[in-house]
Amino acid sequence: GAGEFAAMSDTGLDTGNASTLHPDLKPNFVKGYPVGFLNFLWWHDSQGHGTHVAGSIVGNGAASDGKIYGVAPQAKFAAGSLSVPLVDLLLFPQDFNKIIGPAYEAGARIHSNSWGAASELLFGEYETYASKADQYMWDHPDLLVLFAAGNSGQDKDKSGRIDENSIGTPGTAKNVLTVGASENTIAEGGIQNAHSTLNGGDVKWAAEPIASDTLSNNANGIAAFSSRGPTKDGRIKPEIVAPGTNIVSTRSKHKKATVLWGAYDDNYVWAGGTSMSTPMTAGAATITREFLKKARGVTNPSGALVKATLMHTAVDLYPGQYGEGATQELPARRPNIHEGWGRVNVDAATALTADRTLIVDQAVGVGTGEMQTYSVEVAEGGSLIATMTYTDAAGAPTAAKALVNDLALQVIAPNGQVTDKADGTNNTEMLELSGLAAGTYQIIVKGLTVPMGKNGKQPYALLVTR
Repeated sequence: GAGEFAAMSDTGLDTGNASTLHPDLKPNFVKGYPVGFLNFLWWHDSQGHGTHVAGSIVGNGAASDGKIYGVAPQAKFAAGSLSVPLVDLLLFPQDFNKIIGPAYEAGARIHSNSWGAASELLFGEYETYASKADQYMWDHPDLLVLFAAGNSGQDKDKSGRIDENSIGTPGTAKNVLTVGASENTIAEGGIQNAHSTLNGGDVKWAAEPIASDTLSNNANGIAAFSSRGPTKDGRIKPEIVAPGTNIVSTRSKHKKATVLWGAYDDNYVWAGGTSMSTPMTAGAATITREFLKKARGVTNPSGALVKATLMHTAVDLYPGQYGEGATQELPARRPNIHEGWGRVNVDAATALTADRTLIVDQAVGVGTGEMQTYSVEVAEGGSLIATMTYTDAAGAPTAAKALVNDLALQVIAPNGQVTDKADGTNNTEMLELSGLAAGTYQIIVKGLTVPMGKNGKQPYALLVTR
């Protein structure tokens, strides 16, 4: 994360005083600021949630002799507090210039948000917050905003598989990277109970194989509580998952702060949720951005390119932790509404060498009826994976279809065979081909309809690995 700048909006940060911050956070801290409604002064963390989140992104392990540290410990960091300290509640302004603006203006280009609505009335809805989040990214194309998918996953029909449709807003936004929780693998510490014995578990997770399963025993599993898609207009959410069960990270020293899922020691606590998987992914995004700049020469990577790189290199967890069968966790290979395009893989994201992977950060893009073509050589029996993502113009709140500008991805084989991914719903498209004939393959990005482009065109990011 050296040379990068990440930020968050959450419950605040530790003591709210730069001179007394947690030793894991102090070295790279740049600024803290109030964001919450009617909060003009304070950014301390009286709950502990935000401090834990921060440690997962940039904690440097100083208080644990380097044993417990975040994903991007060399990155700069800023923290906004969504709290209203007098009542210890979170009250979110609808203006993303307030939520994200101070961090962006300070230099942050990765922004993590472990908050959102958990109301069933809003599950899957593209409402005002989602639209405004999309607008902010549209106006700031070099920024990637991440949101937690939510912790509303449950098996109401007792089928042994988590139900669909529990994504909270603003995780329903198109342009943000929405993060679900996969399982960590750790047998001691935090919460190790069977799902059916947890609070409300006898209702939410009463059927096998979930009922007797525990929270952090299989890295190929999705956390039972992790919210599932799709959105109301059929888009795939979450787009990605990362470990979010029994995560140990920095502990707030504020006198009111809780120990979340349990104390590890005086400096660290356990916690879990998509709130924990989101900062892990934000740290991965920070490292990925560093890699794109230093190793691949992309001077100022777009948010779309960082997002596309993480999705392009994610690991498909199919069929999930229970194996194949009637109650298998993931009924279909990626992308699906449980894992999105898969689990974050930082090793793979930072190993995209120029001889194997074409990386395009197209700042101009294509207009309606236009196309741009790229060619790659594939060896006999080889494979090809192409991922195209773009930051779309914001849709109107409650629109029946959130997608505004519609691009399509296409691969043409040497014999002229066309493989197409024009779904008209998502602003990410991925094609995975294997067992290919040798020859030149053309990868085409088409502008199907671009009614609200920038100068009539839609910018995009594309990765092609062979």
